Amino acid sequence: MEITDRVKGTYYGWFFGPGAILRKGLDANYLNIKNNPEFLKINKFEDIPSDYKMYDQLTQTKIVHDIIVKQGKISPELFKDRLLELNKIDDILNNDQYGPSTQKAVKKLLSGADPRQTGNDGLTTGGAMRCMPIAVYFRNDQQKLIENTFESCVITHNTDVAISSALATNLMISFLLEGESKEKSLESTLKILKEYYGKYGEPTTFAYMHERIQDAVSWIKDKSFEEATKIIAEKVGFSWYAIEQIPAAFAIYFAAKDPKEAELMAFKIGYGHTAPQIACAFFGAEKGYDIFPAEIIKKIESVNNIDIDKMVEEIISK
Repeated sequence: MEITDRVKGTYYGWFFGPGAILRKGLDANYLNIKNNPEFLKINKFEDIPSDYKMYDQLTQTKIVHDIIVKQGKISPELFKDRLLELNKIDDILNNDQYGPSTQKAVKKLLSGADPRQTGNDGLTTGGAMRCMPIAVYFRNDQQKLIENTFESCVITHNTDVAISSALATNLMISFLLEGESKEKSLESTLKILKEYYGKYGEPTTFAYMHERIQDAVSWIKDKSFEEATKIIAEKVGFSWYAIEQIPAAFAIYFAAKDPKEAELMAFKIGYGHTAPQIACAFFGAEKGYDIFPAEIIKKIESVNNIDIDKMVEEIISK
């Protein structure tokens, strides 16, 4: 398979994941709605409700993409101006489509804080949900991938747990893009995560990310769709916290057979957008772009006013 097919698949998966599933909020999850008759009727991808709308997954990924394409690197200083421009448009502080870590960081930036200090308590998934263009751009330079992933997180998510979640995402994508098997890619990712954990970001008391991911994947091995869904919901977790949502993304990728099943599993577990986003990007990096329904990609592009193929062309040309 050509690398361009894998890169295109990664971008398609990144936007298909959140775009093809309706965002409802943290109260609409497996533990609360599993006995809802209407919920139980949804047993295939085609029945999942969606308005094809993306929120900060799109706007912040676009920031990372644009900076990487134009500058060939990223930093909190470069990120700052784009984030403040976005705030003028989207009023981030009063917009519940933006996570708490991003809102806190923007509030500090508006008061004149150093962008290298504004993310020191960011524990959620924002760093991981926007980092993918770095994995594509630096897929052949592991050290720059690691450094730029860290730099992309600092402004809003400068903690060991949030940075390691973004690093796990980008390392896994880079190995899959190079044609490694999913099992080998995971092994290599966890090895590097273990080596670098604690070297970047403010320390937290959360468990090591490499251990959480390894546990999550091992728990769902050889389990049925229903068993894996229950395990991820009850043992891994599905909140906005990086320590839950990123291991859930890896578990969904290893439990599902394709992006549609990954979406259905994510819907059954909860309405979070980051886990299906990352899981579907893994599928795209592994299998290419044509595993995604073209008609849904077109709907996502239309509703969100984006041209995914153009973004792919921009980063490949660099």
